[in-house]
Amino acid sequence: MFASLLLVAAALSAQAPDTTFAIRAGDRLRVSTREGNITVRSWNRSEVEVRAGERDNGRSRGVRVSRSGSVVTVDGAGGWMGSDETDLMIRMPATVALSASSVEGDITVDGVAAPVSVETVEGDVLVRGARGNVTATAVDGTVILRDTQGNISATSVNDDVLIWSARGRVAAEAVNGDVIVLDTRSDAVSMSSVNGDLVFSGPLSARGQYEMSTHNGDILLGVQSGASASVTVSTFQGDFESDHPVQVTSRSGRRFSFSLGGGSATVTLDSFQGTIHLATPETVTRLIRDN
Repeated sequence: MFASLLLVAAALSAQAPDTTFAIRAGDRLRVSTREGNITVRSWNRSEVEVRAGERDNGRSRGVRVSRSGSVVTVDGAGGWMGSDETDLMIRMPATVALSASSVEGDITVDGVAAPVSVETVEGDVLVRGARGNVTATAVDGTVILRDTQGNISATSVNDDVLIWSARGRVAAEAVNGDVIVLDTRSDAVSMSSVNGDLVFSGPLSARGQYEMSTHNGDILLGVQSGASASVTVSTFQGDFESDHPVQVTSRSGRRFSFSLGGGSATVTLDSFQGTIHLATPETVTRLIRDN
């Protein structure tokens, strides 16, 4: 799906902009279209450039731009003949906060150094290089975040959530998909899925909080050598495996606890009927590569 989105973005780049307007420091840009892809890239100008797709007859679909206080809205469904099917390519200042939404379409955001909120019902989400808090939601689509600095809230109902090279607190969940968080530095991670697997690899911070919970999936946690954590494991019909030496300190039913090093971080691993694997980061990398 993202391959087709890149082709659309390339085609829109060749067009003259449909509209360009100034935007002030402290403003928030809101972009929406009902049926169409949204591509947002940052630049170093204090203005917003909007390019919209064209109808088959070559006439521009057009967009509607409005302001209410500090919120500037770009509506891709408000153009020529009230068309619902509009792809939008936006260039905007990196320091302006952004919210973007589509009912049927992919959303890509590159290099925004301010809070970002994106949501789509039927489509994928890709956020790269964000330098502010990110909220990303999809119902029938993959949510991907790469190279972000700021707190993350990422959700997909029927697909996967993938996070790479993040710095900040992470809350990531899926219902019918996997949640994978790699090369991430965070002192607070919450990951959950009903029917999917959970994978985390990154250093455990002193006094950090790490929670991974799934009902029907497996858990794979990559822990560095010399990590310091108090770990609680709970599985009803699943198994537990560890690449690290483990000495259980307490047990109650199918729940047990142990410490790694001085036990400074808190780790909670819960799978009703999946395997919980406490691995090395190298093992996680190999398993991800092989699958």
